[in-house]
Amino acid sequence: MKTNILYIHGYGGSKNSRTARALRNCLRENCNIFAPCFPINPVEAVELAQETLRTKGIDMVVASSLGAFTALQLHDVPKIVINPCLFPSRELPKVTDISADILRKFVEMENQFKEWITEINNRDFGETDSVETLCYGIFSTNDELFSYENDFLKYYPNCQVLTIEDTHRISVENVEKVIVPIVQKIGLHVL
Repeated sequence: MKTNILYIHGYGGSKNSRTARALRNCLRENCNIFAPCFPINPVEAVELAQETLRTKGIDMVVASSLGAFTALQLHDVPKIVINPCLFPSRELPKVTDISADILRKFVEMENQFKEWITEINNRDFGETDSVETLCYGIFSTNDELFSYENDFLKYYPNCQVLTIEDTHRISVENVEKVIVPIVQKIGLHVL
């Protein structure tokens, strides 16, 4: 039985991004990689992700940058987020002309996310793990766009955080050396 993975690309990316191709190449024998094109509208992006989770039987999510923001809105699914953009309302206006309506939606989702993650962190799971602890944050040392590693550590204190030598768009080599082993490790828990 193959593991079903949803890959969510970052801003300006596509279903054929370098990371999606590398995941397909490295994991083709054991995993199905689903990588639809995601809209910039965060509400529509989350709806597409949720629909894909339901219809494709997704076991885990791998997401980059703005896509990681979308992934972090999804509940009860293991995630690997690469250089996550936790505050798109701050970052997107630096790189694109974004409508006030879309910007407002990002702000609303950022606030909802903070409330939700605070609730998750305040739960007492006893000896059982929450699926939310099956979340990995990957941060590049030479990220030329932004780094929300400290914020991620605050919101996800029980998650695995790895720092790698790379830039914002991680290399195929780091997909192979870092992301693929984490996918395989999570796969053991979800199948």
